[in-house]
Amino acid sequence: MESPPASPGLPSLTPHHGKKRSESKIRVRYQSPLRLVIWITGLITTLYLLAFFRFDAWRTLATISKYRPASFDAPSADISARSPAAVVVRDQRGRKRWTISIPSSYSFPLRPRQYADLCAQGESLSKKLSGHFKSHTNPFTHVDPTFIDVFEAEEEGLLPLTVLASPSTPDAKPELTAESSASRTPLCSTSLTFVLETSDAGLGSTLLHLWLSYGLAALQSRPFFISDTRWAYGKYTTYFAPPPSPSCQLPPNTQPLPYPATARHLVVSAATAPYIFGDNFRSLFPDTSSDGAFALMRRGYEALFHLNSADLAYMQTRLSELKARAVEEGKRLVGVHIRRGDRHPDQPMYRESYIPLDLYVAAARERLPYPPSLASSGKSESGNNSDIQSMNGEIIVVASDDPDVYPTPELAGTERAQTQILLASKTTLDAVNGAGAAQEQERVRGWGKVFKEENVGWEGGFFKDVFWHLGYPAVGSEAAEKSSGRTKEIDVEDDKGKGKGATAEKETPPLAYALRELVARAYLLDLAVLGGADDVVCAVGARGCRVLGVMMGWEKVRIGRWRNVDREGLWRGLD
Repeated sequence: MESPPASPGLPSLTPHHGKKRSESKIRVRYQSPLRLVIWITGLITTLYLLAFFRFDAWRTLATISKYRPASFDAPSADISARSPAAVVVRDQRGRKRWTISIPSSYSFPLRPRQYADLCAQGESLSKKLSGHFKSHTNPFTHVDPTFIDVFEAEEEGLLPLTVLASPSTPDAKPELTAESSASRTPLCSTSLTFVLETSDAGLGSTLLHLWLSYGLAALQSRPFFISDTRWAYGKYTTYFAPPPSPSCQLPPNTQPLPYPATARHLVVSAATAPYIFGDNFRSLFPDTSSDGAFALMRRGYEALFHLNSADLAYMQTRLSELKARAVEEGKRLVGVHIRRGDRHPDQPMYRESYIPLDLYVAAARERLPYPPSLASSGKSESGNNSDIQSMNGEIIVVASDDPDVYPTPELAGTERAQTQILLASKTTLDAVNGAGAAQEQERVRGWGKVFKEENVGWEGGFFKDVFWHLGYPAVGSEAAEKSSGRTKEIDVEDDKGKGKGATAEKETPPLAYALRELVARAYLLDLAVLGGADDVVCAVGARGCRVLGVMMGWEKVRIGRWRNVDREGLWRGLD
């Protein structure tokens, strides 16, 4: 039988494979790669987000410095093999706590950069782990519930237990200025160690930090230690008498920590000061309060500022002579501190230059008020028995880092605070040495050039770059070539962050230490003499001016016998 042809109005019984099949292939050909890319992108994004939320704390710390912290819940064996770092551990109750791990192979004190990194890491971990805790106390005295001290962490087995090294071991302990602790068996339960190491060439900031640290230690009943292992000025006892000796010894090198301020054994240095004496500290100990930071510094000054025997004898003799003259002539004894060099005033009009000398003299000649107790007794600080309100003028003693200010017309009739150690300008040195001929060294160089080593003075005042080059031979000289290879190895973290390594550090020549000692002793003698005057005039932008305020005392600062010629306002402490 033959079937009739299909009706044109009915659907076809067989699929059409022509044009529609071709469109499907084209659609698959173009859409499949796009879908694959979208699928892979989504998978990668999901994995990245999971990794981000899981390891957010670790990644944040890793960006702070090259000293990477140990990962969360790392076993003790892994922690001990790492470099100094803030780490997260789990206590016996399974809670996350943070601490600072310092391998016992690292000697004390650590490098400033390492201390700064540990503070930054610890601050970051503290915020992440204790963000939901709200404290109603001052943040400076608040004890972070998520922090566990090294001592407790070692007791619970969260960190490797360290054993106190024998005192006979060369690198077992830092060289402290207090008496040797080898014979003292008890370990300090708490302590505060101030590390004399800073990139700041000046002494004023170091003195303020040192005194403030001592005052804080005394307030918290912490035994106080000083480490001068890598101080640019040499040994602490070169300038001062040894500090009060604690009745205990420091714990192992793994326990003194730079952060937080509530750590059992706290380390304070120029690198850690911004974290210890920052906004939280200032809110509790303001500069403008008699019982604030000033009182702590004053306590440190009274306990620590005792010059070595030779300088102390000269200072006492010099001050006695000046006070005797003031009594005889019925005058006030006024000290003037003039800082130049790389320290410029706060006043906008003088910010690129210096405060004119006549402003210092005008402030020194201005009649300053005296407290009622002195006015009623009729005696000044210099011992003058005449009526201090009718004193006939003043004796002005000047101390400056710029030797060229002394012979200026503005300071005519004044005298130097001390003449034991004088900083000279190049002009003076050339005049003394016959235009520098006695010190000039010549040597024929390649291409017929001649090298000349000339005198270097203190023109313009104290500049840090000049200070750091004191005692080093001039570039190109024969002495510089001989000393170019003199380096010493120091323990630091290696480039891969895998622990202790060694690198070369330029060795400081003995001549550099000798010259730095003279600079420091001259500075300290100037301050000691000015601090004993009836009145002091200075610019508060200079740290030495703030040091003089501490030396004179809060009452004299309050009533204006400590006079600031740099803008208005009272004494201020740390910047």
